[in-house]
Amino acid sequence: MQKFLKAAAVATAMALVATAAFAADAKATVKMNMDVFGTNGFVIQNEDQKDSDMLQFSASNEKAGAEFKLWTDLAGDSSTVHMRSAKIWIKPLDMLQISFGNVGGYGYTEQINWWKVPVGSSIVQVNSWDARWASNSTGENGGVQFDLTPVDGLAVTLGAYPGFGNSFFYTKDDPATAAVDEAKYEYNGTTAYGAQVKYNIAGFGSALVAWKDNGALKAKFARVGFDVNAVPGLYAFVSANMRFERGNEAYGWYHEEYAPGEFKMRGITIDNYFKYSAGDFSVAARFPVTIRTGETFQYDHDGNDATAKVDTVDDSYMTWCVKATYAVGAVTPYLILENDANVLNFSKVADTFMMIVQPGFTYNLDGCNLDLAAKITVPAKGGDVTWAIPLTANFSF
Repeated sequence: MQKFLKAAAVATAMALVATAAFAADAKATVKMNMDVFGTNGFVIQNEDQKDSDMLQFSASNEKAGAEFKLWTDLAGDSSTVHMRSAKIWIKPLDMLQISFGNVGGYGYTEQINWWKVPVGSSIVQVNSWDARWASNSTGENGGVQFDLTPVDGLAVTLGAYPGFGNSFFYTKDDPATAAVDEAKYEYNGTTAYGAQVKYNIAGFGSALVAWKDNGALKAKFARVGFDVNAVPGLYAFVSANMRFERGNEAYGWYHEEYAPGEFKMRGITIDNYFKYSAGDFSVAARFPVTIRTGETFQYDHDGNDATAKVDTVDDSYMTWCVKATYAVGAVTPYLILENDANVLNFSKVADTFMMIVQPGFTYNLDGCNLDLAAKITVPAKGGDVTWAIPLTANFSF
């Protein structure tokens, strides 16, 4: 019965989309990832990027609009359908848009793997979900956001992101704040908020500044950057992403009983992206450098020596990726070379260096986009080389 109800809900949503298509813009997408062959054999994968949605819908006019996205877990019960996001926006004034629901503000993000955006995190953090998918510059969650364009070229974003079911003034305790000493911290909410100002410069590009606060006791971020589009065929941006956090957040987890440390800048990432196109050929590249600063703290998960402090500095590191493509009609061959996190400590390079090599091609076939490649992963010292022939099929209508 439960499966029937879930299937009925999906069918109803699709019917609504089909009906609304006559009155508004509508889009549906089905995406499938698989390994045709390789180290692990033939495997149909769950999509592991941040926004892989089975169905998307949007509708709008000049003064209001709405959108929602559905996602399904193909690795478990295939009838399990999740509402990834939903949003409604209104424009009471030409210069003001107010959005409710899943909202977020964004600065400059690279377009090879748009979700891999370093923000001054440690290597431990950059391998976690929250730090790896961090392309938002003001916040991203359930909440409310104001986007203003008071004069030509100037865009201002203000938002508060407490998450669904939480008050904008305080939130329910979660594992990250449950043990907080309220006598020491008068406010222990986790509501995130942020602001961004971006100004377009005619004949050059744009510049921006942004601030994001993930909530009391949680990390804060400052960004300053600019992009350039004045040279024909070239687009580039550079931004400085500064991360302020307590000492024990550097390990990607938090518990109040351990030495919390003081807020200070723990890392700064010089993020960057470059793309040059000439005819059917294009090459895109990025090599963000993260410099880690400040003290770290040593503790074990059993609580022994919980407050022992070690005067050391996290390893600084660089991530990089290069992608070259050449369009030949409906077929576009490409080559990707990348390394997720290579430390800048020369005594550790041999032990930490890894490499991904991925030649492949995309093929457009009347609404269906196919991506077939050979992916070889050379791990850090001591690991086994793995390979796969990944195939991605993406059909939109």
